[in-house]
Amino acid sequence: MQTLTRLCQGQLPKLVLFDLDGTLIDSVPDIATATDTMLTSLGAAAAGEAKVRSWVGSGAATLVARALKDADIAASQQDLAMTLWRAAYTLCCTRQTRLYPGAKELLSALNHAKIDMALVTNKPVQFAQPILQHLGIASYFRLVLGGECVAEKKPAPDMLLEAMAEAGCDKSLCVMVGDSSADINAAKHAGIAVVAVNFGYDNGAPVASLNPTLVIDSLSALLQ
Repeated sequence: MQTLTRLCQGQLPKLVLFDLDGTLIDSVPDIATATDTMLTSLGAAAAGEAKVRSWVGSGAATLVARALKDADIAASQQDLAMTLWRAAYTLCCTRQTRLYPGAKELLSALNHAKIDMALVTNKPVQFAQPILQHLGIASYFRLVLGGECVAEKKPAPDMLLEAMAEAGCDKSLCVMVGDSSADINAAKHAGIAVVAVNFGYDNGAPVASLNPTLVIDSLSALLQ
């Protein structure tokens, strides 16, 4: 794990913080199903997976707002749309969601090396937890924080700082792994190293242009 030690002044990190959607899992197919169900329930046309993929990354409320705007539905329908979306996603959130290649192997290796891990996602915990359980990776995380668990979601550093405090981890021994500007900026605000995967949901902003500490093509790169 020399890649990780280079990020932590020659030591293995004490804590690795992971984003979920677009970092460990590809959840867009199920998110698209819920979004299209919500839109058709409101009398609009389905958006389709390609559009929804470009809207993911800043939490469910932002996703729904983007979908409503695209469908020319009044923003005043946001609360109803959120209720419809949550109901639909509850039913389908584990149907097609899959781990990215190397995700389970990386989590297992970090666990074997006795490195603490926490999940810091803008996704509500009510959805994150069933997905983690379904994919068999829930036990790897000492803490799971969703967007509703803190005052401000990413790109604010609140979730990261809470996880670091809970683990008693110095900034120099913490690493964030994510896929978007929200993750990169949250890590920068928290003062920790950030690894950006280049295969996730970047909302059209290539992660390399956001100056993370490191960009990787695959999660297995962190085992090298």
